[in-house]
Amino acid sequence: METAAELLAAVSLAEPDHAAALAYYPDDKRAAGLALMAFAAEMRSVPLRVSEPMLGAIRLQWWREALDEVFGEGRVRAHPLVSALAVTLREAAHLNPPMLMMIDGTETFFSHADVTGAKAALDVAAVHDGGLAGGLVALLDPTAELEGWHKAGAAYGALRALVRAEPGGRTDIETPTARIARAPHAEQLRRELLAAFNAAWTAITPADQAVAPVAAALKSARTLGQGRRPGMLARRLMQFGTIARGK
Repeated sequence: METAAELLAAVSLAEPDHAAALAYYPDDKRAAGLALMAFAAEMRSVPLRVSEPMLGAIRLQWWREALDEVFGEGRVRAHPLVSALAVTLREAAHLNPPMLMMIDGTETFFSHADVTGAKAALDVAAVHDGGLAGGLVALLDPTAELEGWHKAGAAYGALRALVRAEPGGRTDIETPTARIARAPHAEQLRRELLAAFNAAWTAITPADQAVAPVAAALKSARTLGQGRRPGMLARRLMQFGTIARGK
């Protein structure tokens, strides 16, 4: 099985805000949170690893069957991430549906429709970023209402894709969310996405202490909405404040 350090290194590249917020997860939920983040990163990368939609569909079906094993009672296939998921999530069967939704949603990335507005951008980002936010909240508090978290995660993800692709930032052209970066009228789109995030943020905050680590990760959207990428120190201070105040 991949070590926690190897998973964390991969997640830190794919999901830096969520990875940084892991420090605030309860000890008994941290490994499961890391595995769920790694799963989202894996789903995000699927369209990049296949040369045609049929091969992508085969890979996604492989993951559907792998999740059946993860949440089943028998042995799981020999795959590092599948093993990590089985060890950390087998008793959390309520996470199976949102993870399956992430798999199903990934199939939409095998088409290459352009993003032409905020709604389309949010729809694209909802698959992985919205799904991950909702899944992490469900992990930390199985009784939580997830709709607002899905919306906040989608807006965060869309803003992240838009800002990372700007001059001076790490290009996001190799990821499925590249279509957000190519959208016309980027400045107007950023304002609309920030408004969508602020509306969702109002609905989910102040966050209960149990789910505050997810809010801490998403808070970067406020900086992204201003066209800036938070540095490591700024991210840590922002997350610490969110943990302390719940918003």
